[in-house]
Order: sequence, then structure tokens, then C-alpha cells
Amino acid sequence: METKKYTTGNLRLIIHKLLVEKRKTLLYAICGFLGAWMVIGIWSGCIIGGEIGGGTTFGYIALSTLICTVAASFTFADLKTKEGRISFLMTPGSAAAKYLPRVAACVFGTIIICFIGYYFYIASIIITQGLVTGTWLPFFTDANTFTLNYEGIILLAAIIAGFFFTEGVYVLGSAIWPKKSFIKTTGIFLLLQFVLSIITAFVVSHCKFKLYWFASYGEALIWSVIGLVFLIDFALFYIAYCRIKRITLI
Repeated sequence: METKKYTTGNLRLIIHKLLVEKRKTLLYAICGFLGAWMVIGIWSGCIIGGEIGGGTTFGYIALSTLICTVAASFTFADLKTKEGRISFLMTPGSAAAKYLPRVAACVFGTIIICFIGYYFYIASIIITQGLVTGTWLPFFTDANTFTLNYEGIILLAAIIAGFFFTEGVYVLGSAIWPKKSFIKTTGIFLLLQFVLSIITAFVVSHCKFKLYWFASYGEALIWSVIGLVFLIDFALFYIAYCRIKRITLI
């Protein structure tokens, strides 16, 4: 049941309802995630004498990105069952009030937990390494700090745009097919990437592409592409919202 007018009261009600219903799931997921990385950190520091290097950071980012992707595919997991759909439809509130808390928890909440988990992981390595070998590594190194110069801003913007593109794809996939969303969305995503790769290769090979164009307008092209990806990100999340709104109105 959708109320036509969006109110913060309805939003608070839905957030409270979700927290009550999902508190055990959230608690187990957060504790399990942080605990798993602490164990990996202890294992790295004790058995293989882990060091805080580029490989450590890259490995954590890669696995955390996968976890964020899986979490995004569960944004509307409560629509998988008949009981979940009935509860979703009968909860008073606008489509936006039902959409925003789920996206905030599964996308932004997961990002925060992954950020915290990284420092749990690093702290576990440092403490274990220090207790076992007596060598206490510095907590902040060049490998786990980010230099925010102009090139760093471009890299950060590109990473954020690409990350939210992937998240938007999986949130939309969760809204379209809640059952086995991750598998279905990944299949479609890989197929689209394959088709786009063929099209890009065809365009580049058959058009008179000049490298000096990139040399002359490379910076503008980079920012244009990043801006385009951000627009696509917004479109993906908006389409997912429209899908939820359509379901709510049925």
C-alpha cells in the first residue's frame, strides 16, 4: 500500500520496521564480516608474516567490491517470497520510503562496513606480527593512504563512478528479479560487456581514430566519460526506483 505523499514519519516507520525484522541478519552479517577479516589478518601476520603492502590493500579492495556487489543484489530480497511481497505492499508508505532505506543499507551501509573492516584487518596483522616477531609495523603506510593530488582526484572520481555503476546494475537487477538476482544480473552484465567490447573494437578499427585527439583533448575526454558514467549511475538507481514504484502501485 502506497501513500501518495512522502513523509519523514513513514520513512522512520519503515526504517524501524526493517531494523526490527532484520536486526539478527544485520548483526550476524556485520560480525561475520569483521570477524572473518580479523581471522585473515591474524593468519597473515602469524603464519606467513604478513606485511602491509600494495598486495594487501588490493586484495582487500577486490574482495570487498565483490561483497558490496553481492549485498546490492540483496537490496529487495524480501520480494522473493509471497509473504515478503505482501508485507512490502501492505506496509504504509510511499515507494520512495520503501526504496531509500533498502538502498542505503545494502549500498552505503556495506561501504561503511567494508571501510571499517579494512582497519580491523590491518590492525589484526600489526598486532599479530608484533606479538609473534616483536616487529611492530606502522598503521598508516603509503599502501593504505591516498594522495589527493589532481591525478588522485581523477582516479578517485573514476573509481567512484565505476563502483556505483556496478552497484546500480545489481540494485536494478534485484528490483527486476529478486530470486537468484546475483546470478541472473551477473549473466546479463557479462553478456552486455561482451557485446559492448565487440562494438567498441569494431568502431575503433573502422573509424579514423587519431591518437593525437586523445593527446590534445585527453583530460576533457576523461572527465566527459566520468561524467557520463555518473549520469548512467543515476539513471540505473532511478530506473530501479521506478520499478519498485510500479510494483507498489499494482
